[in-house]
Parts: sequence; C-alpha cells; structure tokens
Amino acid sequence: MHPQAESRSGSLPYCLGGKSASNLKEWSSCVSFVKETIKFDMHTERLDAQINQQLNHTQPT
Repeated sequence: MHPQAESRSGSLPYCLGGKSASNLKEWSSCVSFVKETIKFDMHTERLDAQINQQLNHTQPT
C-alpha cells in the first residue's frame, strides 16, 4: 500500500483519491488501492474515529 501513496500515506483523503491544489502532478485513484485503504482503515477503526470526529465538530453545542 505504501509505494502507491508515496509520502502522503497518512492522508486518508489523498489515499481515497483526493488531491490538494498544490499537488501539481496528475492524480487519479486506483480502485483496488481505494478498496484496500478502506479495508485497512475499517480494520484499524481509523475510519470510525474520523467519522466520529467530524460528527462531533458538526453537532451544535
């Protein structure tokens, strides 16, 4: 998984096909890489943690 993600392997949005405006090279997601990223993040509960964090930030206080 790491060779495809290069130096941005910790960035879930990037691994799922997102790119920043400063990213000059062409980037398109690889379906098999996206699927493996999702499996890994669900297995490690990282995806759940990010969803919960987003929900906590969007709920009124």
